Amino acid sequence: MPTDFPPNAPVIFDIIQPNTSVLQRVLTRVTSVNKELSAVSVQREAGDSEVLSVGATFNIFIRTREKPLEWISVNLEVLDDDYQDGL
Repeated sequence: MPTDFPPNAPVIFDIIQPNTSVLQRVLTRVTSVNKELSAVSVQREAGDSEVLSVGATFNIFIRTREKPLEWISVNLEVLDDDYQDGL
């Protein structure tokens, strides 16, 4: 099934935590599309201010252009939890 998320593709998220103005830029890679869902592992410690850390896995759900009414899962792994790309 073709998607905008091919295996091993990089995906960057900009995340703003509730009650803060700090932006966390996270670099992830696609590990699988429409396969088994990962056990979500995102927080290092309860007191830590960052939600996603290196090695964490999580899923997002998308709709494809070909089948806009059908949802598929995209499994991602965090590669860098403080990604800087020159912006």
